[in-house]
Amino acid sequence: MRSNVSKNEWQIMEIIWQKEEMTARDIHSVLIPSKAITTVQTYLERMAAKGLLEKRKIGPLNLYRAAVLKEEMIKESLGSIVQNAFSGSFAGFVNFLFDSSHLTLDDVQELKKLLKKQEEKQC
Repeated sequence: MRSNVSKNEWQIMEIIWQKEEMTARDIHSVLIPSKAITTVQTYLERMAAKGLLEKRKIGPLNLYRAAVLKEEMIKESLGSIVQNAFSGSFAGFVNFLFDSSHLTLDDVQELKKLLKKQEEKQC
């Protein structure tokens, strides 16, 4: 499952989502120039194997592009958290978020609007 994505993989995806295609060297220069290029290449190969990236070879260069949309990856990751930590209960997940954060009155009003909109979709 692609939802098991590391922090560094998320950072790489953020960079790639902003561009069409990038080489390992391009990503290396933006992300972690203090680390070896081979480290970035290892990440890219793993991410391609996970289905996060597509790889295309042009001469000696490997070009990488996102194979998944950002929204899709977020949905999978959050779905996995809800499934594993809250036994699949989105209400339990939301309740946890409410209990662990300081919601403003504006936040509460916005959430009410979102819930009403969701209710209308269900009917």
